[in-house]
Amino acid sequence: MAPSCSISPRLLRILEEYSKVVIAPQGLKDFPPEKINLIEMIRRLVEGSPAMVRRFFLVGLWLFEWSALFFHLNPFTRLLPSDRFRHYQRWNSFFGRQLVRLINVFVFTAYYSHPDVSRSVGFEDKVETTRRKSAPREGILPVPNRSLEREVEICVIGSGAGGAVVAKELAEKGHEVLILEEGDFFSRDDFQTLSTLARNRLIYRDGGLFSTIGLPMVLLPTGCAVGGTTIINSGTCFRTPDAVLERWREEFGLTSLSAESLTPIFEKVEKTVGVEEVPEKVLGANDRILMRGMEKLGFCGHPLLRNAPGCRGSGVCIFGCPTGAKQSMEASYLPKAFASGAALYPRCRVEKLVTAADRVVRIEAAFRESRLTVYPKKVIVSCGSLATPLLLKRSRIGL
Repeated sequence: MAPSCSISPRLLRILEEYSKVVIAPQGLKDFPPEKINLIEMIRRLVEGSPAMVRRFFLVGLWLFEWSALFFHLNPFTRLLPSDRFRHYQRWNSFFGRQLVRLINVFVFTAYYSHPDVSRSVGFEDKVETTRRKSAPREGILPVPNRSLEREVEICVIGSGAGGAVVAKELAEKGHEVLILEEGDFFSRDDFQTLSTLARNRLIYRDGGLFSTIGLPMVLLPTGCAVGGTTIINSGTCFRTPDAVLERWREEFGLTSLSAESLTPIFEKVEKTVGVEEVPEKVLGANDRILMRGMEKLGFCGHPLLRNAPGCRGSGVCIFGCPTGAKQSMEASYLPKAFASGAALYPRCRVEKLVTAADRVVRIEAAFRESRLTVYPKKVIVSCGSLATPLLLKRSRIGL
């Protein structure tokens, strides 16, 4: 029987018994799956995930259930507890490892997102209030309830590390700039009030389950919000290594990109986003152990450079900074772009670039209930290394 894309009662039963097997070794006897309603949490995660991931998850559960027949003459849910664990170990160390890992992503994400469980392992999603202002919303245009057409000088597609920077630079030079962003706008206030699991669903593409196709399936954590992936990264900043620049010059002919020519640009960006070493007070015990080991072995090193001046070590950078310390694009470059007249449409997915005579003459985009058509003089596509090629392919550019 082929599994559908919804979780049937039978599949929920398989999932319940599977969860007991993988949660038991965690040693948290006070929080069994049934006590925290784990299966319902997993169900919501699965049904909100991309169709491809959902199908792999359900197929994996079915295969896990019925493959037990080959070894124990019974499906997994009818096995004794000791046989269930052996069946899981067999899958986790042999032919089913990739599917087991996918199922475990959902199980452990839901389990450790429960506030009682997370507190029991020493993590409490509690943030000190600060006087730091939340990122301004000036420049964020309201989502229209009817279809619109607009003419604009420059349209920037994407508001992450590329789009936000170029929008700010062009706006400050007096150009008319319109930014289109698929994700919504979130600020420090949102990150202080929403749970980490809720933030995960809101600011990650596909709820954090954006992935490659095939086995092994590799998750690609990508932001989908105003600020792009800078809103979910750890804030680590480093300059393009010399070896990479050399390859760009030799293999791709980018002769103007040298360490010397880029140094003043790097310095300008680092100043704008407040790049500095992680301060001593924020370092954890694991960091100090690593540094002691480094010194004993004679290695040189230093704390990471991050764009988070005033970081308080909340430890939830990848779910959006709740103190406003991390200078991701919505807190640094975009406010400067807005101050110079740039504007941004959130929740606006660009579907296609229409070209004529080797230039983009029209941008077709969609909100949830309306459409936007932009007629630009110039277009900058800055959707990141993953989404940019997909948009260009949909638009039949560069084929």
